Amino acid sequence: MNNQLLFKMLEGQNIDNKYYLKKLLGSGGFGGVYLADEVVKDRLIRTVAIKLIITDNPDKQLDELIFSTTLEHPNLINCYTCGECELNNIEFLYLLMEKADYSLEDELKKGKLSEEKVKQLVLDIANGLDYLHSQQPVIVHRDLKPGNILRVGDKWKISDFGLVRSLKNTATQTTTIMGSMGYAPSEAYEGTISTAWDIWSLGILIIEILTGKLPFETNDSEHIRKLVINDKITIPSLEYPFNKIVRECLIKDYQNRISAREIIKMLIKDQEKLININPEYQFSKYIPLINLNISILSFLILIGLSIYNYRGNNLDKTPKNLIKNGSFEEGVEINKDTKFNGLNTKSQGITNWEIKTDDIDYKENFWQNSDGNRSLDLNGGKAGAISQTFPTKIGDRYLVQFDMAGNPDNQEIPIRKIIVSTGEQQGHFVFDIRGGKTRENMQWQTFKWEFIAEDSMTTLTFSGSSGNTSAYGATLDNVRVFHLK
Repeated sequence: MNNQLLFKMLEGQNIDNKYYLKKLLGSGGFGGVYLADEVVKDRLIRTVAIKLIITDNPDKQLDELIFSTTLEHPNLINCYTCGECELNNIEFLYLLMEKADYSLEDELKKGKLSEEKVKQLVLDIANGLDYLHSQQPVIVHRDLKPGNILRVGDKWKISDFGLVRSLKNTATQTTTIMGSMGYAPSEAYEGTISTAWDIWSLGILIIEILTGKLPFETNDSEHIRKLVINDKITIPSLEYPFNKIVRECLIKDYQNRISAREIIKMLIKDQEKLININPEYQFSKYIPLINLNISILSFLILIGLSIYNYRGNNLDKTPKNLIKNGSFEEGVEINKDTKFNGLNTKSQGITNWEIKTDDIDYKENFWQNSDGNRSLDLNGGKAGAISQTFPTKIGDRYLVQFDMAGNPDNQEIPIRKIIVSTGEQQGHFVFDIRGGKTRENMQWQTFKWEFIAEDSMTTLTFSGSSGNTSAYGATLDNVRVFHLK
């Protein structure tokens, strides 16, 4: 069966009686993205986007989804969790994402964007790329194009990390040519992957945004490949700073291309030029608007008092953490020699927390903690679970934040998993310990999860993966819960 027809037929189905696929937003050869409702006990939690992927290579595809759920930046699409399911007797992997308003591809169909909108768009994309390129190890997107740039609220965000590649060095080689025709650089056809790949794609993208078309007079893929390899792309006439940015993005030698951070600096500097007005002129322009017969000193005093009163009135609005001992600093004395205690359901030892399932390792300066001197390994010898109960208001939303890493001492099991739950509501989170993570450099990441209170008292549980039967599990620290109302 044609895969696009298959994805269309899955409209109306559900995953685990929780995610209801309402409408197919788009599909490719092996994946489809749906608008979906997240429902728990007949209550609508939120509207999300779900990507279904046909599992022809589940291990590789799972790595791609793990990348997506561990990345967190304002200009990257927020990916909440991932999982597996079976629909119409076909196995899929799925990725749960925030819902976007529309794509850049949709926006360009309406016509060209104004210069100011283009500057903000390019700045957003460059910020997202700078985040990816500054990771350790470095991450390369490899598929930057209008369909993968999404608008969420007032921000543009990079999406679809299906071709991301993590690099231990500044560049690497591959025998598989990936990416979208027209946006891939010349070195892509030679199998070279580096951050400069994304910079080339951004240069092509800027041309398309400003002119309405790609810089090729043909749609033939083989002809485009030859033009790119032989450096025969005609760069159109563009206004500053885009003319300079595009020229430096499309340098054939990838080692000499501009970086995402340099693009950001250039755009910000250009914006500063627009507002670099003579200070005396600025002052004389705004004083008539104040229209108050007071001295400058009196005016500054009033401003100071206003700020003081505002801060004073808003001190009590700081969100309160509902979790006690969230960093696990209070508890039994830790063995000084081993620097950890093995705890089970019969040996409670962490203040305010209950060990629900055997067993957990309670660590003190055993490795680099996220907060304070202590943290947990949720797999002491097998998957353990820990919980805390706190008062909640039925029907209100709550935000759970926690720091997660993974015990790096056993690389044979690269993926660590934590299941966060309140009753039947669950969130699944993963952490990849590969990429140079050690006890001294755990590379903790902060994860977020929301739930709706179903009782006046709620029990929050963190569980290790039951699929991991070893003594090397997900690590947990710095747990916080906030009332969102």
